[in-house]
Amino acid sequence: MNSGYRAWVKRLLPILLILLAMPAHGGKDPDRKRKVPEGHQLFIGERLAVGAIAEAFLLQYPGSPDWQVSPSRYAVDFKAAGFRFRNRAEYSVPDALRGKWLRIVFEVVTVAENAVESPAGSGNWTWVLTYECDVRSVEAAGD
Repeated sequence: MNSGYRAWVKRLLPILLILLAMPAHGGKDPDRKRKVPEGHQLFIGERLAVGAIAEAFLLQYPGSPDWQVSPSRYAVDFKAAGFRFRNRAEYSVPDALRGKWLRIVFEVVTVAENAVESPAGSGNWTWVLTYECDVRSVEAAGD
């Protein structure tokens, strides 16, 4: 019985070592450490100031008019904040890019913080940030 166990461990050990050596995100979020041009700020779910030029990720599903904004493609959080883009009509997402991650650059015009009961009637209240913004650019997110 002991020799069978050793044989099993000898076969399994190389596989485990290979798996452990493979690169993985392992809970790390590369989007939160990405480089942005000077003067731009990463939107990572924390409060942005009026006048900030920020970058985030945008997803528009095929057949839906809604823009979903997330701080990250890896740790997706569409509820990190609410966004209203004043000039959105100037930046329509082509059908070929719907359902794919896009990089959005925007300027924060106003910031509102509202108390919201979630779920309704639960007595649990939280603060929700809403940004009114002007879009500067929308492009494919790349890798």
